[in-house]
Amino acid sequence: MYRNRFRGGLLLAAIVFILASCGGTPLKPSMQGRLFFWKAQGVSNTVYLLGSIHLADSSIYPLDPVIESALSNSDYVVVELDVDKAKSKINMLVAKEGMYHFPFTNSLKNDLPPELYDKVVAYGKKFGMNASTLNIMKPWFAAFTFSGMNMINMGYTGENGLESYVLGKVRSIKPILELESAEFQIRIFSKMSLENQTAFLISQMLPADELKREFENLYASWKSGNIEQFTASVLGGKEQWDGEVNKVLIYDRNITMADKIAGYLNGGGTYFVLVGAAHFVGYKGIISLLENAGYKVIRY
Repeated sequence: MYRNRFRGGLLLAAIVFILASCGGTPLKPSMQGRLFFWKAQGVSNTVYLLGSIHLADSSIYPLDPVIESALSNSDYVVVELDVDKAKSKINMLVAKEGMYHFPFTNSLKNDLPPELYDKVVAYGKKFGMNASTLNIMKPWFAAFTFSGMNMINMGYTGENGLESYVLGKVRSIKPILELESAEFQIRIFSKMSLENQTAFLISQMLPADELKREFENLYASWKSGNIEQFTASVLGGKEQWDGEVNKVLIYDRNITMADKIAGYLNGGGTYFVLVGAAHFVGYKGIISLLENAGYKVIRY
């Protein structure tokens, strides 16, 4: 049950990844194309939408010329969260909400079943972490820690991710806007039930070869623009489209972000929006929400 709930949990550590498209049916024009890249047309302006993969290697560069051109010609760049700008706040929030605190009436050992706790400690040893270090981490933060370590071991880093690349190019020359805040993103996880935090943690403790295979399948489908394969690599089945976890991590956020993007479309200037690819696809994704609101969206 835990494994199914967070299938593809490797990508949740990069802020959750994806919803399913409707397999077996013809793709709408907004889903036809070869890139995770769209153009939404407002009354008098344009918003470009790039589905991000947060952790990557250098093989995705250079980006397609159509993406580079759109970025160059945009007046504003929009991201979920400007992590570099928010680093100190993120560290403070993690210390406050990701750790158990003195007098330590709770601990990871107390919150997990004994057998699972022993597995967590054994898994942490692979990264040089001892039990006392893990014991002060809440399950969701231990999950992030394991995920980050696994990604580094596979050669994928935030430094090679799209946010780092894009923001590095524009930070000194274009305004950078945020769709969410550090507080909001951290509290998505810190406010999870213990059951869901535990599920998240379990999802990050797969054998290294299995994690590598899952991520490389997803990575390859992103690079090739295969939305259906990308979807299948993460969720694997329609039965996981709904439920409280996806509602909080994906669907509710899609609605809020789509509303903000619609605001850009009702204004002036050209926007380049970079958001995790998960949020754009599926029947509750941002692309569908914008289309349902009457905006024309074209995929490249």
